[in-house]
Amino acid sequence: MNINRFKFRTWDEKNKRFHYWGFIDGTFIGPDFARSKDPGEQCLGLPDRLNKLVYEGDIVQSVSDVIDVSTGKRTGEVSINNHEVRFSPEKAAFFIGPTRIVSPEWLAEFHEVIGNIHENPNLLKGWKKG
Repeated sequence: MNINRFKFRTWDEKNKRFHYWGFIDGTFIGPDFARSKDPGEQCLGLPDRLNKLVYEGDIVQSVSDVIDVSTGKRTGEVSINNHEVRFSPEKAAFFIGPTRIVSPEWLAEFHEVIGNIHENPNLLKGWKKG
């Protein structure tokens, strides 16, 4: 059993920090909902390419080779995109961006956590300061 799947965090807007809860270092630590209206973000139990655990609400950067669809060969160019990790209750799955279901191998090879939606929303395309 992957105990990392039972880690969560909530964003404390007032103090601008996360509170982590769940099984931390083998011990259950309960949530402090009094500090946050955020329902909590679950750890996927999976590491990024730098071995950092990925949570719902993280922003990951994907780096991949560009493939020419007509030939199926690499063009020598690299595609770099930032995406939010989110959970879809309808699909009962975690997604990176709007359509890609998280796969452990793909996450560990091509993605790196570069921020989160609370502290770094500007890392996402189309972000506007509100």
